[in-house]
Amino acid sequence: MLDGLSFPVHLIHSEKNCSTCPVTGGGDVYIDRLKEVRSFGDRLGLDCLSIKNVGKVPSLISTRKVSHSGLGRRAFFRSMWGGARKVPLMALESLLNTGPEQEQGITELPGLTVDRLEFLKRALAPVNSDVQLTFLQQPFLQQTCHYCRACVVLCPVGALKCEVGDDYRLLLHQDLCTGCGLCTQVCYHQSLGLAPATVAGMKKEEPLVLALGRKKSCSTCGQEMIVSGPVEECFICQKKALLDVN
Repeated sequence: MLDGLSFPVHLIHSEKNCSTCPVTGGGDVYIDRLKEVRSFGDRLGLDCLSIKNVGKVPSLISTRKVSHSGLGRRAFFRSMWGGARKVPLMALESLLNTGPEQEQGITELPGLTVDRLEFLKRALAPVNSDVQLTFLQQPFLQQTCHYCRACVVLCPVGALKCEVGDDYRLLLHQDLCTGCGLCTQVCYHQSLGLAPATVAGMKKEEPLVLALGRKKSCSTCGQEMIVSGPVEECFICQKKALLDVN
């Protein structure tokens, strides 16, 4: 139960229903995450993150009218996520081929605050440390960033931004990131990975600089490019070189 809520939150686990779930190991992941949160709360002495076994399913009153004629909730989100995964395939070509004169035409989402993240930050208010939140994964730079901005455009909460000035900065607003991991999946160059967030990071309002890059010319084809590391060739020439080797 999180501090500030005027009502209890019940997590109902049915072994019978779990046994029919098509997601392999889903029930185990669910239980492991509950244990993880409980261990984290106990370690830091956070009563507001306590999880208590009630023994039996409480009487629940639903205020929503449930319709059984439409698409099931699980099927709905599965189809929605499937569609979201196809968005990058359609958007990447235009994003990757965006020249300097078009950069300002790409619309970025404003930062959106998610309620559950606000509850978590409120619960962690007494904690002043770099304790890792293994249940909340946030992006980090694992390879050279080419500033295609796919992650920036497609971030559902606007936690990623690209700042253009004397240099190019890929920024992460740690206080907004929910750890959905979509940015790592849409990155054409596989530049982003996921790592546990920290309590200190979640409390910072100033963004974290994930990548810092500058414009330069490809040493092979002369094409203008923006990269975050000591890269001399554009990704197209690098890919051609790999194909020639193979």
